[in-house]
Parts: sequence; structure tokens; C-alpha cells
Amino acid sequence: YVQLVVATYDEDLSWIEPTLRTVPRSEAVVYCKGPVQPDARCTARLANWGAENYAYVHHVYKNYDNLAPITAFAMGSILKSEWQYLLCRKLFGVLGALSSVAKQDALRHFISPRGMHNHLVPFESDSNISVYRPKRGLPPQIMCPASAATNGAFYSKFAPNRSVGDALRHGSSLNGIAAAPRHVLRGVPRNAWGRLLDELAKKSCCEGAALQA
Repeated sequence: YVQLVVATYDEDLSWIEPTLRTVPRSEAVVYCKGPVQPDARCTARLANWGAENYAYVHHVYKNYDNLAPITAFAMGSILKSEWQYLLCRKLFGVLGALSSVAKQDALRHFISPRGMHNHLVPFESDSNISVYRPKRGLPPQIMCPASAATNGAFYSKFAPNRSVGDALRHGSSLNGIAAAPRHVLRGVPRNAWGRLLDELAKKSCCEGAALQA
């Protein structure tokens, strides 16, 4: 079966039920990170750290030995209209690969949207993402710097010609909508997921910080 892990703050979650109806053998696990828990769909509350990525890593780490056969990940903001509802189109692109029992049983690899801004953007030497906007209408927040240890492997693979100093300055990010079978998620040791969770929960940084690992 498929678990759809949703990380939300205070977004409209009315899209969850019709979305699940497009995927057989599916259920939602909703992590709410806002100051209140107004939606009955909320499965659990989390501290508002690490954007959606904190909830994703938390779920894998805490459920490592009991993961669903397939886990899909999505943000609560799927109904945003920006870029012609890009988030919604990405989600349905991923879930289209899980829209039948046969497709689910055949899944062996990590899947993410293709052809929808899902490409590697080269790091630019003059780029310095030191602040970010956490939510529309709120003032910019200081970006949490990542540790060199966490980013070293990422840079070695994706930016071999760049220094680890760039990792400390830039951090890294990921596409927030994806799915993976259980064996792929377990291909990363549980203690590695735990270290990443600790990185995302740096208490020296502002709450709601963007992914830095």
C-alpha cells in the first residue's frame, strides 16, 4: 500500500481525500507544524523546523522499521496557483506512477516529477542564499548554515569542482514531491536519517528554516 506523507503549516488540505481516491491502497499521514491544529486530518504535530523536509525525514526515521511498502511525500500547499499549479501537477505526475496495484507492485526505484523544473541547477559562484521568505507576507528570515560534514558527500557527487566552503554558504535543497519504495528508503541507514534530522532541527537557527542538509 501507499502512505502519502503530507507536511503542512496552515494550508487548505481539502485536496487530500480526492487525491487518495486516485491511488488504490493508499492513506495519508499528515504532519502539522503550525501554531494550532485546526484540521482533523492532522496525524501528529511537529516543531516548525526544516520546511517540509523536517517532516519527511522525521517520518522515515521514526517509522524506519515499519515503513509502508511505498511512501509518497507532498507539501500541504499543493493548491497554490503559482506557475500554473505546478505543485499540483508535480504531485499528480508522481501519483500517476502509483495509480494501479500493478504499478505499485512493479515500483523498484525512487520517483519524482520529470520535465517540471526537476533538474539540477548548477551552483553559481556569486550566489549566497543567506535569507529566505518563510511565508507570504512575513519578513525574510536568516538561513541556517549547514555543517560541512552533512554537505560534503552531496557536493562530492553533484558539484565536484566546488569547495565545501560553498556547502556552508549555500546549503542544498530537494524537490518536495516524490515517492519511494521501502527498500530504497532503508538503503540509507537509520542512524544517517537521525543525523539528518538533527541537522534540520538545529536549535541555534530560526524556526521554519529552509532545508540546509
